[in-house]
Amino acid sequence: MDQALADRDRANRLFDAYGGLLTGRQQGLWRRYFEDDLSLGEIATQARISRQAVHDGLQRALGALERYEAVLGLVSSPRAGRPAPGRRPAAERPYRTWGYPVVPVLFLLSAIFLLGNYMLTEPRLFAADVAVILTGLPVYAWWRRRATAG
Repeated sequence: MDQALADRDRANRLFDAYGGLLTGRQQGLWRRYFEDDLSLGEIATQARISRQAVHDGLQRALGALERYEAVLGLVSSPRAGRPAPGRRPAAERPYRTWGYPVVPVLFLLSAIFLLGNYMLTEPRLFAADVAVILTGLPVYAWWRRRATAG
């Protein structure tokens, strides 16, 4: 029985991490089965599909979640379930970055220099590039509204 509980817990952690990548139908089946604790028969009756279709949909969803985990490793990583390092300022860090904070500051200054130089030497091209970048803002706003609405 402990293994079944561990499997269910892992499945729910996978869904928490990658559930947004599943189709809407898979998410609905998952929520009914794992969150609402309905049986396959109850879900089948509600969705007007066979119990086998419900089972198959859940297995496909779990397979997709496992594939996402195999590639991204967010759930099984050593950092999974721990607070971000900024939340524990006194905690020992597993690695140190060479040259911090000097190297990031030098990078920032050189990037500002290059952009300024580009702006002064090629003002028309610079304005065109900025215009292209700014045209993406309404598209991004539309995409975010659509993602939160659905």
